[in-house]
Amino acid sequence: MALPILNTPEYETMLPSGISVVYRPFLVKEEKIMLTIKESKNPKEILKCMYNVVKNCLISGADAKDLGYNDVEHLFILMRSRSVGEAVEIKHVCEHCGKEFPLSFDISNVGLNKEYPKTNTVMLNETVGVTVKPISIVGMSQVITKIESDPLEVINYVIETVYTEESVTKFDGLSEDEKRQFLESLSLVHVKKIMSKFEEYPRCCIRAQSVCPHCGGTNEILVEGIENFFT
Repeated sequence: MALPILNTPEYETMLPSGISVVYRPFLVKEEKIMLTIKESKNPKEILKCMYNVVKNCLISGADAKDLGYNDVEHLFILMRSRSVGEAVEIKHVCEHCGKEFPLSFDISNVGLNKEYPKTNTVMLNETVGVTVKPISIVGMSQVITKIESDPLEVINYVIETVYTEESVTKFDGLSEDEKRQFLESLSLVHVKKIMSKFEEYPRCCIRAQSVCPHCGGTNEILVEGIENFFT
């Protein structure tokens, strides 16, 4: 006799970018993915794990590879809260007395540390501009080890289009040589403008208050970083 297959609940949410998606909680196979790198200090391994889990659990509305990193991070946190529970414990150092104490917070209260930018365009001169997008999860894993040695690697993944009065060109549709030639034609001022726009995109965060058990001081807590949710 065949064993019954349990139904998995489905949830709908609006991502920070405004895309509506349907997802399911983690199952045993996703927990296995996470357990293999729970203690990992390798950022690329953590990103790979997060991407694989979100790809498995995303049912409809978008493809994980096409989502910006912030959307993937947001989805991962929600999936984790639906799967393991809302409460996560971390160690926090009191801003008043400097002593460490355990802190529990509700990750279902995930939000953004700032609003999305009102425009994604950057004019490089009077006739040429670019549109800037949040970096994708795939792009993040590529640049994370190169950002110090080659900042232009980041630019390569955040430019969406290059436009003039006559045309709009998808940057991803260019050859590697064409991309390189365009990037190498940028001045440091251009790079700074593009990176400033990229940095306007928000990150996922959780804000909370906690009273230090040592001194009684109230701490304003800001939790960021996906490593805090691999528990």
